[in-house]
Amino acid sequence: MLQKNKKHMLCSYWISREGTSPPPGAIFSAHPFPVTGKGAPEPWTNRIEQAKQAIREGRLSKVVLAHMTSRPAPDITTLLQKLKARRLNATVFWFQENGADWLGATPERLFYRRKRRITTEAVAGTRPRGVTAAEDERLAEALLASNKDKSEFDIVVQFIHERLTPLSVQIDVPERPVIRKTHNVQHLTKTMEATLREDVTDAMVIAALHPTPAIAGAPQGDALAWISAYESFTRDYYCGVLGW
Repeated sequence: MLQKNKKHMLCSYWISREGTSPPPGAIFSAHPFPVTGKGAPEPWTNRIEQAKQAIREGRLSKVVLAHMTSRPAPDITTLLQKLKARRLNATVFWFQENGADWLGATPERLFYRRKRRITTEAVAGTRPRGVTAAEDERLAEALLASNKDKSEFDIVVQFIHERLTPLSVQIDVPERPVIRKTHNVQHLTKTMEATLREDVTDAMVIAALHPTPAIAGAPQGDALAWISAYESFTRDYYCGVLGW
């Protein structure tokens, strides 16, 4: 997505910044998920049990698994129209590279920047949307009250705070999360703001934040090593950051 005087990166995360233009001759820059899957193909449930065992043994605090399926290619135009119709609090994207189409709808923005002021979001913890307004509210209250989801969410908040601290002169973190609702799910969310040092570039912020525990896990290095060892495919731009 391209808008005048703004930069955007889209996929699992997207970025926007006021007062700048895309690099000359480029309409987007891509930062894929930074590991290559080397594991053997095996049942999805096996990987879930292996991840749970790693957490029980204390080797990981959190790991975010991905699952790949194959099916006949859909009509892109029809699929995009469906995504746009369901894009509540989400950004729809589509791009082509090496004969492949990448498209989706993401509720997560990696950061928004205006001069030295940056806004980023911690998003984690999930419940479905309710069929009725009353059920929807009950599910949201259960999410806010869940110690398990709060623990996972706090890992993301702490990671972002720690990674921004060396780049910033001030960081503001809300005391409590709020609920963000998309078409079919709702998440715990905190909008965090920081004032960056004068020498900090966009590339430095991307390198510090990507990938967050919301798409990889924690500790980051151990989670990435686990994903590389156990997943049999490469995520590439799925869980990546892309689009100017």
